[in-house]
Amino acid sequence: MSRSVWMSIPVVAVSVVCAAAAGAVPAWGAEISSEVLDAARPNVPQRVLIHFEGGPDTRKALGPTRNSDDLTLLDAVDRAVDAGLAGVDDVISAGDLTIDRVFRLQPVVSARISAEGLHALASRPGVALIEIDRALRPQTLEGLEVIGAESLHQMNISGEGTAIAVIDTGVDYNHPTLGGGQIPNVKVIHGLDTADGDDDPLDCLGHGTAVASVAAGSSYQWSPNRRFAGGVAPAAKILAYKVTADDNCRTAYSSAVVAAIEDALLHRDGDDYRLAAINISLGGGEFSSACDDANAAYASAIQTAVDAGITVVAAAGNNGFTDALSVPGCLTNTISVGSAWDADTGDLPFRFCLDAGCQQTCDDSFKFRRSVACYSNSSPFLDLIAPSEFLKAAAANSVTIDFGGTSGAAAYVTGAAALLDQALGDVGQATVKYLLASTGVPSMDDKSGLIRSVIDLEAALAAADDVVVSEPVSLRVPPLPDAPITAAIFVDRAGVVGSLKVHLGVVHPEPEHIRVILEAPDGTRVVLHDRNDGADGISGTYPDDLGPVESLGRLSGIPVAGTWSLEIEDLRQQASGPEENLLVSWALEFADPSEPRFEDTTMIFPVVAHTEGALDTSWRSDLRIFNPIPSQAAEIRLHLFPPTGDESFDPRQTDVVVPHGSVVSLDDIVEQRFGLDDAQGSLIVEDRGATMMYGTSRTYTTSDRGTYGQFAAPEVAGLHTTGAGDSALIVLPNAGPDHRVNIGVTEVTGSPATVAMTLIDSADGVALGPSTFFEVAGFSNVQLNQTLPDLEIGAGADPYVALTVVQGDGRITAYGSIVDNLSGDAVFVSGAAPQVTPYLLVPVVARTQGQSGTQWRSDLRVLNHGSFSIHVDAELRFQGSIGLPPVVESFELQPGQAVTLDDVVQTLFGYDSAVGSLRLVPREGPAAICATSRTANHGGTEGTYGQYVPSVTAEGGVQRGVLLHVDKDEATRSNIGLLETDGRSVGIEIRLLDEVGRPLGSFTRMTLGAWESVQINDIFGVLGAADHRNARVELVKDSGSGSFFAYASVIDANSGDAIFVPVQDLITP
Repeated sequence: MSRSVWMSIPVVAVSVVCAAAAGAVPAWGAEISSEVLDAARPNVPQRVLIHFEGGPDTRKALGPTRNSDDLTLLDAVDRAVDAGLAGVDDVISAGDLTIDRVFRLQPVVSARISAEGLHALASRPGVALIEIDRALRPQTLEGLEVIGAESLHQMNISGEGTAIAVIDTGVDYNHPTLGGGQIPNVKVIHGLDTADGDDDPLDCLGHGTAVASVAAGSSYQWSPNRRFAGGVAPAAKILAYKVTADDNCRTAYSSAVVAAIEDALLHRDGDDYRLAAINISLGGGEFSSACDDANAAYASAIQTAVDAGITVVAAAGNNGFTDALSVPGCLTNTISVGSAWDADTGDLPFRFCLDAGCQQTCDDSFKFRRSVACYSNSSPFLDLIAPSEFLKAAAANSVTIDFGGTSGAAAYVTGAAALLDQALGDVGQATVKYLLASTGVPSMDDKSGLIRSVIDLEAALAAADDVVVSEPVSLRVPPLPDAPITAAIFVDRAGVVGSLKVHLGVVHPEPEHIRVILEAPDGTRVVLHDRNDGADGISGTYPDDLGPVESLGRLSGIPVAGTWSLEIEDLRQQASGPEENLLVSWALEFADPSEPRFEDTTMIFPVVAHTEGALDTSWRSDLRIFNPIPSQAAEIRLHLFPPTGDESFDPRQTDVVVPHGSVVSLDDIVEQRFGLDDAQGSLIVEDRGATMMYGTSRTYTTSDRGTYGQFAAPEVAGLHTTGAGDSALIVLPNAGPDHRVNIGVTEVTGSPATVAMTLIDSADGVALGPSTFFEVAGFSNVQLNQTLPDLEIGAGADPYVALTVVQGDGRITAYGSIVDNLSGDAVFVSGAAPQVTPYLLVPVVARTQGQSGTQWRSDLRVLNHGSFSIHVDAELRFQGSIGLPPVVESFELQPGQAVTLDDVVQTLFGYDSAVGSLRLVPREGPAAICATSRTANHGGTEGTYGQYVPSVTAEGGVQRGVLLHVDKDEATRSNIGLLETDGRSVGIEIRLLDEVGRPLGSFTRMTLGAWESVQINDIFGVLGAADHRNARVELVKDSGSGSFFAYASVIDANSGDAIFVPVQDLITP
């Protein structure tokens, strides 16, 4: 499918050859844009906008309704223009300067001027700026349900008492959905053709008619099979503007658009309407930052509209830009809108043209509802997304047409502004933008990774009290020595902060020189931005797509009511030019404190920390959260609960958006997200949409030799938790005299529980003394440190631990943490009841020399939790061997007995050097056994470090899986390992992907024989991928009848310490 050319053609490029008038370069007093200079040609006029200096009255702001200030402004502008043009005819010939239009609300004229005329005019007093009169092109209702408009219509909110202005190719006012008769009619109440200079805005192309119908068309049915459902605001009136000339209807000039804006402002209210919004679905150019300086007249007109409380909406453009918008979407005070699909595309092929000749195209086949369209321009300055594909609109001189592009998307938002204006009463631009942005459905643009909201009017209306906007603002930010500027928001709302987001728009050419601080009513100050890098300002949301310098979690629990202030300081000694440095707008989005819901998809990380530990250790926790759903973002809430009895902080929460098919990295989460610099606790990850999520965590300590830490697997609330009468067993790898053992329990349902901890003799399964009883509060954690300090037991005879819920409705997940006192390294062992299984697999065991003099050894513990003795055949298969029989050794286990096999490759099998996998097979048949292993480096003098390796049951193989926490940079490298788990061959496709699912390097595939294991060292290097953090490996079975297990070994390149990251079974709905 090809989008019509007129919906995607870019602005005509201006010449890059500069030609000034003969003679020396003149001493021009006026500022002249580089585009005007580049296009200057002798005897060849170009279109420009000429700005004249004016007094204070030419900058007078308009109020929401017409009043005497309008006449004062009109008169001041007339005088300034007359003064600027006085005597021009005496020095510039008619062929070198032609005045086409005089603006009414700013001292600007549009003109055609040659290089000779430019030379003469620029040196005249009173001329302030000469800029290009930019050529713009049109950017090209089933989305009503997608954006929630139908729900508002059912509440009788349909735009009554409002009007919208459509500035486009005109409007077919004879169309039955648009009034069906001459202006004024029941729908179109005013119109103007600013291109041809008459009062008839009849559409010359059809584009404006379609836009108008989407925003505010009335419903109409021609026959049982032909009906137009109506626009977003079907009761709103329309002011229709035609800004394209009849003889060139595909091109509009900025001057015609500015004239239309001015006329709309002079008709901004009437007997039965107030102008709520202006729609501009035209565009041209490519701007990677705010473009106000390059489009001064345009920007000034829009600023005047916004100051009058009118929302201005612009199409982002259809060029497929990944880091740029078209004019006017790039202007500071517009709401720029990108396009999304309002339905799944299915198997139909959709290709779109990105240029006039369709030399560049993009493919949108197999897209999901609310997916960003491939042609839709993207930039950090993009504001919103709206549905525009599979769109039906009114057709000029006909019935309906298929319509789309960012033009249709902008029309949806314009209609939405009218509905919000009716529902909430005279809302302004910032309220519309931030309310829709904060309540919409997040959607990620696959081509840029940018996340923006697809608007949802029903959610916006419901959350109107949660988003508090400072409006209007547009405060200038002066450089030193001026004091910082401060803007305030007064919040009249009860309760305390659960979580908080800050929406911010700042225009500044050098954001690396500004500081932004948020101050709460109680005086708490949080630094949001402190001389961070940026591109011409700050635009986005803290902490979603902008990272605050200090955590907003510091504001958790403080009263919401009162005055919140934003302080911005420009730390430059002087401005670098005449640019405008502005705080454009800002808003606060509050969420009340909440309790997590106990869902089958809720993830529990038993413990996370930012705290000091024993023996000079300093512990931090990093998380990765993966959303495998390809069709929608996940909106998750993270809850941090203090340990039972810890009153140093109250429970805290933070909200995170995880885009479709993406991984979010949350480093040092306790401090960065919750604002705590000395705390640990349990972390509950709640997906508000109750979809399946995946996660990993690493808790580590830092030394001068690098980091040492442990991988902590989350538990899923619906799986592997322990309730009343059940026990979770923790079989610890051998600790030894230089290690300490910590045992922890986390409650996962919100109900308290009484837990008994029993140490069990590994020789005979008998309790070593009485149990220890303790209470664990709902969602809380209890960690008993140094659990085995006083036991007089021999080496290799560490007990195992049973944790039993003896009272209460709570359910727990349990863990053990074994810490090497010399190195500080730790391993994390999850507790669970042993499963009855015909065999267990240990994915990797080793006795080998590693890099930099490391000596790797594997320790193994095996427990028989059954009621009868068993004989275990331990089968060692060397890594990479195909078809060779295993080496088999056997041992017997009595009921309740756990055997410790340190350095198992040598002590059990007699090999001095070998790497492979183990299969543990009870001869008597399926048995309740479990096994734990630790592979560690014993080559240093300052303790050991290594990784815990869990065992895998006979049912533990997967058909499709994902490995998270895969990194490579100067400090980290990653290996992956594969093991066939069913005794049959299996083919596996292996792909390395970045955080948003884009390929890194090439993919590969591998075939494993029965029980075969392999390890791929430096997966990035093998696949030819550049260094990258927060990558993942996806593995898919593509042949054979077997299954597989996989793991990543992520190694600190400085310390040599590794974490073992097991594969997660990738199940996508």
